[in-house]
Amino acid sequence: MIKKNIPFDFIFDHLIKSQIEVKPMFGFFAVYSYGKIILVLRQRADKQALNGIWVAVDPQHLSSIKTDYPSLIDLPIVEGSRLKKSTWLMINEFANDFEEIAIKLCNLIESNDLRIGHRVKTLNV
Repeated sequence: MIKKNIPFDFIFDHLIKSQIEVKPMFGFFAVYSYGKIILVLRQRADKQALNGIWVAVDPQHLSSIKTDYPSLIDLPIVEGSRLKKSTWLMINEFANDFEEIAIKLCNLIESNDLRIGHRVKTLNV
């Protein structure tokens, strides 16, 4: 696992049992577990509203996760000039409950919650 300049690296203290692989990607870090992309960690100077932890959510479970974790917001995806529906949610780094929600997400990952993760070869936002 890469440990160089990874934002929000406290999450790795809570991802003990999961096979974690971290890959740098387009100025942020993608976190994989058991062949699924599960999280993206973003902390950049540009577009700071997108900084935080992005969560890959199975499309059929979006409403369930949003109900259980109302601090998670839809990740705005623009394709061309249109806003696109996304299967990614995020918790902004400045949210009051950022660390608490991040740890709860890690607990879901550790318990192999099927709502989290995309089995894809590329980041499909």
